[in-house]
Amino acid sequence: MTESLLERTLKSALLAGASFAILAGTAYAQDPAPAAPAAEPAAATAEAEEEVVVTGTRIKKPNQENPTSTVVIDSLAVELSGEANSADILRQVPQIGVQGITPVNSNFQTAGAGINSIDLRNLGTDRTLVLVNDKRFVSGISGAQVVDFNMIPTALIERIDVVTGGASAVYGSDALAGVVNVILNKNFTGVQVALQGGWNEVYSTASTARASLTAGSDFADGKGNAVFSVSYDWSGAAYARSRPETAVDCNAVDVGVQVCPFYSSYILGGRFRISTGAGGASASYVIDPVSGAVRAYNGATDGFNRQGQRLNLVPLERTNFSSFVNYDVAPGHTLYFEGYYAKSESTSQIEPFPMDSNNIFGGLTEQNGQQQGIIAGVPLTNPYIPAGLLNAAIARGANQIGFAIRAAEFGNRGSVADRATARFVLGMKGEIGGGWDYDFSYVWGETQDNQFSDGQINVANFRNALDAIDLGGGNIVCRDPVARAQGCVPVNIFNPVGQPGNWTQQQIDYLQADGTRQQRMEQEVLSLVVTGDLFELPAGAVQSAFGMEYRQEYSLDRPDVLQQQGLNGGNKAPVTEGSFDVYEAFGEVDIPLITDAPWAKELKLHAAARISDYSTVGDTFAWSTDLTWQPIDDIKFRGQYARAVRAPNIGELYSGPSETFAQVTDPCNNLRTAAAGGPLPGGPTDANVIANCLANPAIATRANQPAGVDPYNPANTQGGFVLSQPELQGTGGFIGGNPNLTEETADTWTFGFVFTPKFAKWAETLVLSVDYFNITIDDAIAAISRNDVLRLCYASSGLSSPLCGQFVRDVNGALTDVNSGAANSRKLETSGLDVQASYRMDLGQTFGSEEDIGSLTFTVNYQWLDKYTTTVFPGSPFESVIESAGSLGAFRHKMQASALYEIGDFMFNLDANFVSDAHDFDPSTIGAQWFFDAQVRYNVTESATVLFGVRNIFDEYVFIGQGASTSVPTGWATDPDSYDGLGRRFYAGVRLRY
Repeated sequence: MTESLLERTLKSALLAGASFAILAGTAYAQDPAPAAPAAEPAAATAEAEEEVVVTGTRIKKPNQENPTSTVVIDSLAVELSGEANSADILRQVPQIGVQGITPVNSNFQTAGAGINSIDLRNLGTDRTLVLVNDKRFVSGISGAQVVDFNMIPTALIERIDVVTGGASAVYGSDALAGVVNVILNKNFTGVQVALQGGWNEVYSTASTARASLTAGSDFADGKGNAVFSVSYDWSGAAYARSRPETAVDCNAVDVGVQVCPFYSSYILGGRFRISTGAGGASASYVIDPVSGAVRAYNGATDGFNRQGQRLNLVPLERTNFSSFVNYDVAPGHTLYFEGYYAKSESTSQIEPFPMDSNNIFGGLTEQNGQQQGIIAGVPLTNPYIPAGLLNAAIARGANQIGFAIRAAEFGNRGSVADRATARFVLGMKGEIGGGWDYDFSYVWGETQDNQFSDGQINVANFRNALDAIDLGGGNIVCRDPVARAQGCVPVNIFNPVGQPGNWTQQQIDYLQADGTRQQRMEQEVLSLVVTGDLFELPAGAVQSAFGMEYRQEYSLDRPDVLQQQGLNGGNKAPVTEGSFDVYEAFGEVDIPLITDAPWAKELKLHAAARISDYSTVGDTFAWSTDLTWQPIDDIKFRGQYARAVRAPNIGELYSGPSETFAQVTDPCNNLRTAAAGGPLPGGPTDANVIANCLANPAIATRANQPAGVDPYNPANTQGGFVLSQPELQGTGGFIGGNPNLTEETADTWTFGFVFTPKFAKWAETLVLSVDYFNITIDDAIAAISRNDVLRLCYASSGLSSPLCGQFVRDVNGALTDVNSGAANSRKLETSGLDVQASYRMDLGQTFGSEEDIGSLTFTVNYQWLDKYTTTVFPGSPFESVIESAGSLGAFRHKMQASALYEIGDFMFNLDANFVSDAHDFDPSTIGAQWFFDAQVRYNVTESATVLFGVRNIFDEYVFIGQGASTSVPTGWATDPDSYDGLGRRFYAGVRLRY
């Protein structure tokens, strides 16, 4: 491949920078030690020490100056949260959304259970860039750029900076929503030990334990510093059966109103379907456990309760090792190293596999088989068929029997995911001369995720085992001699309802298909940054930062062979493998326009730009500019416009078509024609949609049914096309990537002010900031939802939309497959207001007491959400605009507040989190909710601290209902991403410092 000019230029410059850094360090190391410099004035020294690189810019400046609104979570706030994972701490911040993958919403993930990620502004985890010590961190999810916070050590956190809005010009792709920068303590000295344990009042199995050891010391007469830290965290499982709202399978019909039980029709013992000789609907039968007779299936009593085996919280065990070394190889030149190794293990668990005969026979039902003259069920020659069931089949003119069984013989389904992340940073930084500094670094990281799944079934072997014959004398074998030679063992699936089969280990070994999945993500980043003053203006020096960067990303997701072919009873899962690289050049300038004028103590312009050349989408350009104006000491105004970009990730580009069976909304459901009695509640009302539905002969036949017995859906007595529970429970289909995707672009506006009053002594500790934000993302990449495929097809004239070729219906008109894929198909818009305030008061001074009665510190972080709009297919005839502000997760008002009381060695902290009501349900509304946490700690000695805390003090639980909303994960009756769903829990610990 021919290199572009940008690629050749950047390669040469990066190699030159590397050579310069090495040679400069070598030259200085060989020179004699210079004479000690003259002492600097104390003020100048203090000012120099305060000059740091703050998140949002690479230009060194005082720590309190930041060109954009920033939420800072310091190490004390981390400690006071009581949380072991920094992602759980961040999710309390109003600016953080609810769309990340977490241990409370990932139990049903095919891959990724237990991963902990965050999402700024609800704009998607792929649009939030996560840094550790200002540098990128390798992804924890295959095909994506999403960081797993399980792999970031909490014990070493010095602070976490959250900068919202487009930051691509400074940091590159993925920063459309903003940046989360985890700053770790790289210069720790001493020894610190932390131990903590916790207990959950509601989910007694969800206990927690954590321990950490951190040690650091200077060496080589202060030229170097080394830090080592190891931490261990464990959290137990939380079972759905532990809470009354989720102990039994239910179906929500309104907020807080459930129909219980709503059992699954895939049952222990098996539900057996028999069609008529002429085809049509099947009748369902079970074998009575008491009489042994064959009788009709009764969903209310025979159904299976899936909630008994489901988890609300995936258990997690993780270990983190971290080390940092800084060494002054020569005056003004420091060699630095960061090393990380983290390992985690998570275990998901759901109910045993729901095996349908159509899973075994390539998607064909016994009805299809009966009509097409082929076998798509258990042939009547199977000697295990009970006489009563055989007679019923013969009476109906059937030649085969379909089934829906709960394969408990193989145990619960679930997966154990062993993940490991290794990462190191090697760099050199120092002074070039003339006030210019450099930082040259190489970052390498790799994540491996090895997953083992059980509870699955080998479809091909199961098909052979069902086709059994009796050779005489009770010698039952598989019919196919080739299969027999390969170890085929026949199996009896005809068991009394509620009772699993008593299968031998030989049968289980032949039929089970435990799965494996290997994922590997690798990242390399080579960068050179130089900073310094360009020239002087009357108002001060023009500061700058320039640099170049090369980055390569690789991702592999390889399921085992049976999963790839969909032959383990589960969905087809293809191999996804891909990579890309990007060459980038960037620059920033800080231009002081006015200083110490009567109307402008300071007026400063900041600008940044980045040009990138991707191997996938070609050239992209991001830029930003912001202006700060401080008319007086008390107040500073700031505003920013940013154009940010995000290149598509590997999964979006190269993911193969993955199979899914998630539930979809059929636009034709509950359709009843005028001849059959008129419209049904919940049915289609648009004339065009109705006409398109009736164009399908099977739907038309069912829609013309009057009230009475429905042969297609025995539960329906009102007539019309009303889908049965099995037809509603899941619809197959495939979702894949798109190599023709282009980059996303975002326009971000922010403006506001920072108020730090100096007019009175009592007000000097008050800091108040108010910022308005507006983010618009064009060409947003998203999988066209399968519901959108159906909606847009049936809204088109005469089913003319190309999306109408993306789904399949069976002979009874029910959906069997709906397919979809990724596209630059959306526009995302969000806007609102951020307010941050902090105030510290000395109670003795406030109340005129001469004794120390302590101090109080109040902090508030509040967000008002004005707009959160998703436009699907913007500008097309099928444009659809969805306004979600005020819904679950996109609350109009969110607030985090805390009050910290300190006196001597005693400290008490109270945290409060508030979300406003949610209008997802019309006319019902989910009310506003407060959650409170508290911690008390006491310094027993100068080196020992004990602490005790309570999360969710009042045991609040926002009951919504199972299945009431897509925001309620399967197995839950609340939205655990929006509300604390784990109930009241306690923890206690000790911190030792030496």
